[in-house]
Amino acid sequence: MLAKPNISFKKAKLLSKGMETPFLVLSKKKIEENYTRLSLALENKVSLFYAVKANPISEVIEIIKNIGGGFEVSSADELRLVMNFNVPLNKIFYSTPVKKRSEISYFYKEGINLFVFDNDTEIEKIAQCAPKSQVMLRIQTKNKNSLIDLSLKFGAEPKEALYLLEKARNMGLYPRGICFHVGSQCLSPESYKEAIKLCHSIFEAAAERGIHLDLLNIGGGFPIGYRKKVPDITTFCKTINEALKYYFYGRFDVDVVAEPGRFICADAFTLVTRVIGKSIRNNKIWYYIDDGLYGSFSGRIYDKGDYLILTEKDGYKVPSVLAGPTCDSFDVIYEDYELPDLKIDDLILVPGMGAYTIVSASNFNGFKRAKVVVID
Repeated sequence: MLAKPNISFKKAKLLSKGMETPFLVLSKKKIEENYTRLSLALENKVSLFYAVKANPISEVIEIIKNIGGGFEVSSADELRLVMNFNVPLNKIFYSTPVKKRSEISYFYKEGINLFVFDNDTEIEKIAQCAPKSQVMLRIQTKNKNSLIDLSLKFGAEPKEALYLLEKARNMGLYPRGICFHVGSQCLSPESYKEAIKLCHSIFEAAAERGIHLDLLNIGGGFPIGYRKKVPDITTFCKTINEALKYYFYGRFDVDVVAEPGRFICADAFTLVTRVIGKSIRNNKIWYYIDDGLYGSFSGRIYDKGDYLILTEKDGYKVPSVLAGPTCDSFDVIYEDYELPDLKIDDLILVPGMGAYTIVSASNFNGFKRAKVVVID
């Protein structure tokens, strides 16, 4: 499936008469639909904790809170954000493997007593700043099928798992389970299957040492289509469900959670931007728009995002340069995107702009970040 705009050009034109472009259109219905689709695809057996880092704006938090979703947070500010919406503590999962002492102490003071770790020194910090807390071990997984490798920075080697779990217990902590992340924008459910199998072996080895784990976190990574199609989520999750059933359900008394971010929010947002300039440079057409790499297209840099550029124009398309509005020559979104003949003030719609875009945007060069318009 490919990302589709949640607004028509007709509606975008009407909105742009009363509002300066660029702006992002958020569909509440789409957030709710995505959350429900993923939950159903996982057979309602996996509790979903939305990864706040994907898009932390209050409108998204409120929608997910109202449908009973949980939240995965990575910092004190993200915790404060969700707590502003009176989210109960059992709906908050703190998953950062490496933390400042002050953050551990803050979360502990606020009532969070489950912490993630992946190394010796983190165990010592948690034992000191949050004594007698529950802990989960994050392990490395193979991310060969994912766009972004999230085991590059975090995750203990599986062969160290038993040693680390025993050390945590010996320091007065309570090991609860194992977590992993197969990588962002994972294109094959086989990655989850391999990781779930690995976690099964760790659960068994831990049980032989008297450590009875009861929590498994399968992370995020569920894919969405941008310019290229990805598997349907129901089909994608079938392999995950089968692996959980074979390796965990009926074998361990375990709760399973996931941390979807992109899948929940990405295609719920459509960017409305416009052509503000046009020129011929070195025999190639350049179009300048009023959003760019320092704004909503920051995902091109930080998230390897490849977005669909939609126009109303038909006709012959030629490889064109699409550039942002800032004075920095780095601010070039695409160098060879096939586009029809566009005019100044033509609107452009860009679907799939909800994840890792606005969150990493800036006001560089005095250009304000795109505003958010909420529709049903």
